[in-house]
Amino acid sequence: MGTTGMRIGFDAKRAFFNQRGLGNYSRNTLLGLSTFFPENKYLLFSPKPCRPSLLFQPPANCAMTGPSSMLCRKFPSLWRSLGMGTSIRKYHVDLFHGLSNELPLNIRSAK
Repeated sequence: MGTTGMRIGFDAKRAFFNQRGLGNYSRNTLLGLSTFFPENKYLLFSPKPCRPSLLFQPPANCAMTGPSSMLCRKFPSLWRSLGMGTSIRKYHVDLFHGLSNELPLNIRSAK
């Protein structure tokens, strides 16, 4: 896509909340991509607010986002199933990777 880069979204729940397995895969994928392809903007979708920790410090070209409505904050699984697709469309994500092999039900509406 040239020097402007892409907006790449990730279901980052596992990166922040799993210490092994899918958490390691998620963190290594995000760190590798942000290092070798710094021109891209990486959007980390998480159902709960996350603070950088010793486990994972998101790089500078990563931005975090999560549920905005009270209903979706109260029921994070609802947001991951339906609300995340709306957020993907809102942020004009070019490519989305469900790091834990899950995709929002309404992802097709995000094109």
